[in-house]
Amino acid sequence: MKKAYYLILIIAITSCNPDNPEAIKNKLIKLKEKQMVINNEITMLERELKQDSTQINSENTIPVKVKTLNFKKFNHFILVSGNVEAEKHAFVSPEVNGQIEKIYVSEGEKVKQGKLLVSLNTRVIESSIKEVKTGLELARKVYNKQYELWEQNIGSEIEYLNAKNAKESAENRLKTLKTQLEMARIRAPFSGFIEKISGKEGEMASPGKPILEIINLSEMKIYADISEKYLANIYEGDTTIVHFPSLPGMEIEVPVYRTGNVIDRNNRTFTIELKINNPDNQLKPNLMATVMLNDFSSDYALVVPSGIIKKDIQGSYLYVAVNSGEWIIAQKKYISTGLSYEDKTMISGGVKNGDKVIIAGYTEVSDGVKIKVK
Repeated sequence: MKKAYYLILIIAITSCNPDNPEAIKNKLIKLKEKQMVINNEITMLERELKQDSTQINSENTIPVKVKTLNFKKFNHFILVSGNVEAEKHAFVSPEVNGQIEKIYVSEGEKVKQGKLLVSLNTRVIESSIKEVKTGLELARKVYNKQYELWEQNIGSEIEYLNAKNAKESAENRLKTLKTQLEMARIRAPFSGFIEKISGKEGEMASPGKPILEIINLSEMKIYADISEKYLANIYEGDTTIVHFPSLPGMEIEVPVYRTGNVIDRNNRTFTIELKINNPDNQLKPNLMATVMLNDFSSDYALVVPSGIIKKDIQGSYLYVAVNSGEWIIAQKKYISTGLSYEDKTMISGGVKNGDKVIIAGYTEVSDGVKIKVK
């Protein structure tokens, strides 16, 4: 029977106009669809032939297992990869140019906020401070004299103002130099560990060129990129479950702290941010994380094992056990499927609450075949 069909298919194709490839392609598609239907019918007929006339006896019924459909809770999760970063992680560089005079810490050392880490050569600044202090002392004396004369209406106003200006300029200059002196002393911006020291004593340091790296592991954050198709399903505060491939057995439940406001035009994703406490310092920056996000939940869902759902040219179907007078038979039901997670699929139409779905032996049955429920 199949050979005859293939002959018809060849004759039909060769009979098409060779000058119209599009017509040939459409004809071929239609014939393949018919072929699929015929093949399905052939398979069903062959099965029926195997179930000879003795099928009417209960001894020749096909044994199956069934599951009664009941409404239950169904959750669907999406899995995405994330990257761990430290909330406080800094590459420290000086605010002014200068030669590194002394490094007071070593790699791996734990430091507190404000601790002196590095000092630059400040001899020039210190010399300028001494000079300005000397000038300021004289300026204050002159100002005090002029002020006393001015109070007694002696001397000109311009002499008083010049003395006042000289004193204030010297004070401001001294304040600036002291600020520069403090800027030459690099202190820890927060408590943490010295991860790496890249500068050396005697080298020149400049703003933007890191001397050392400091990190605090107590507070971490995870960034993950989510496809834009889930934009309407994920919100700030949604609960996520986080696993770490390098730390088996470690599972953290944490809410979404922030969702990004921009879609990346290259990969069509948006970013979510999670914040995690890390009291044992187990999590490290750049550690890979797997983030599970619940994008759909239903308290009243009909759920079946995904493996029992089959497909043919008409759509998805499964078999249910129904009473037909004296016998129980398998009935083919075309269904509408919803989301799938792990090995479960939600059914949105075609079956109803209370139906007995065949979950074992479904490959041996066909529509109308007598069955025996184990």
